[in-house]
Amino acid sequence: MLDETSEHLFLLCSSAVTRWFCICITLDDDLSLNENIIAAKRIFPYPFFMEVFMIGAWCIWNERNALIFYGKTPSMAAWKVSFKREVLDYLHKIKPAWHQAIHSWLDTL
Repeated sequence: MLDETSEHLFLLCSSAVTRWFCICITLDDDLSLNENIIAAKRIFPYPFFMEVFMIGAWCIWNERNALIFYGKTPSMAAWKVSFKREVLDYLHKIKPAWHQAIHSWLDTL
């Protein structure tokens, strides 16, 4: 059995990699989780990287828990719906100047 570490769950797991890629975040499995966050932030084309990253990680965590505790099979489509809903629910905490850019970006996903 594979030990579940934060690096595995959020960085090395093929499901996580596809979810990050879907939201325009590219990670490097040769870097630590912290190094990846710093590197990904530099190349993310929008100023709201940390909001996207934190919500993405939260959605990966929720998907993992749904599998472990409820036997719910992970689905990329369901994850995207959950991610978009979480971003919109969190919008009131994000700078209003970024709202239009966030809406436009979400429409491209």
